[in-house]
Amino acid sequence: MGIVLCVYAAFIPVMHELLRFNNWMHHMSLSSLLTPEVVLRDYFHAKDENRPYLLERVFTSDASLHINNSCSNITFPAVTQGRGSIADTLVTQFNKTYENI
Repeated sequence: MGIVLCVYAAFIPVMHELLRFNNWMHHMSLSSLLTPEVVLRDYFHAKDENRPYLLERVFTSDASLHINNSCSNITFPAVTQGRGSIADTLVTQFNKTYENI
């Protein structure tokens, strides 16, 4: 249970920044389609169901993910560049390493 809480606690600031960035990038043309609820739903479906392709609606192709992780039970790279690398880090590798979360 501690790992799960640590993981979600670590993602709260990340998801907040993600939503701010996503809303800023898509404000004019897609604001009605990419609500915070849609972005979070797509992210959690991608992570929980091991479906990295869903991150195409969450991150731009040239997105940069910065994680400041203070948990000792889980590790992430401090900086990840590009949607493909972000998907690999947050979905593929996360599910391989922490398959029971």
